[in-house]
Amino acid sequence: MTVPSTRLFFDTEFTAFRDGKMLSLGLVTETGAEFYVELPSHAEGLVLNDFVRQEVLAQFGSVPGARAATLAEAGSRLAEFLQTLPGSLEVCCDYKLDASYFTECLRAANQASALRTKYRLCDIASEASSAAGRMALLQTFSKEGQPLRRHHALLDARALKNAWLARNDTVSRDLAYQWLFQCGEVADHAKRTLGDIHAYTDDELEDTHDFIQWLFPLPRPSPYNTFAVTPTLAEFKLLAADRLVRQGVLASWQRMLTFYGLQVLPTGAVSRGPNWRQRAPNWVVPAGHNDLRLSRILEALCLFGLRPQALSTFQALRDIVTEHRGAKAATSPVQFWQAAIGNDGAAGA
Repeated sequence: MTVPSTRLFFDTEFTAFRDGKMLSLGLVTETGAEFYVELPSHAEGLVLNDFVRQEVLAQFGSVPGARAATLAEAGSRLAEFLQTLPGSLEVCCDYKLDASYFTECLRAANQASALRTKYRLCDIASEASSAAGRMALLQTFSKEGQPLRRHHALLDARALKNAWLARNDTVSRDLAYQWLFQCGEVADHAKRTLGDIHAYTDDELEDTHDFIQWLFPLPRPSPYNTFAVTPTLAEFKLLAADRLVRQGVLASWQRMLTFYGLQVLPTGAVSRGPNWRQRAPNWVVPAGHNDLRLSRILEALCLFGLRPQALSTFQALRDIVTEHRGAKAATSPVQFWQAAIGNDGAAGA
């Protein structure tokens, strides 16, 4: 009787892309068995970049009993784990250096030859990078309450497994693209990532009219940007449930508050910020496209499950325009902003 093969997914972290050393290896089987080992000794005496120190080494010690003194010890543990698995093994990764470090680890323990017929390495980068796969990968990282972060080899292995399992799932283009954009994984139609737009100067934000629809999407198309995606209300509920997506929207909200000369207080209230005098003349008195932008921002915040932020922003805007434009002139924008919070279809830019 032929024993079915076992599929495994793994990831490694290392000191550098060139002439580097493996720092950790995480592995997950399709059925949920896990292996993890880390080698802090490989970082000793090396000048490492900030990424390795802050994102990789800072997470060492999170998994009890994972420390190995040498690569040979790590390889012996890995070989022992692999031998416990039934049948032949399909060992999957999405990067060529991962495969190299996996083999090097076994060689250091003189186990590569003994296991040669037991496993084969598989590159699943293309399969795991489907829109649904990338969403599943990001969802792994955004799971609430987990002690590990992205770039921990074990969590990354779990994410790769989830990406592969979801590779053939059907998701709409608008949902997938907005999800990935808010997480900083893809660029918009003008080849700008979320971070690129956040780095715009205030003058660039004022003079550019096709970014706001990406930062704050709505369920309907905008005449000012026909390239921007328009998730459905049902898709917005999925987006709002993801921690990383909400983080992206909150970062955009805070950037736009700064653009308007506003800030968020520790209480959550929105008030005039340190740059109020410089920014206020640009939008407070002359009614114009920024009123429409603000309608869009308020409605999108609600759609992303960030209604408290929308309410605090609305209250600040209402008070400011009433003070500076007068009660009569403020009536129209305030009504639009109120309607946007009510999510009843008020128009945004």
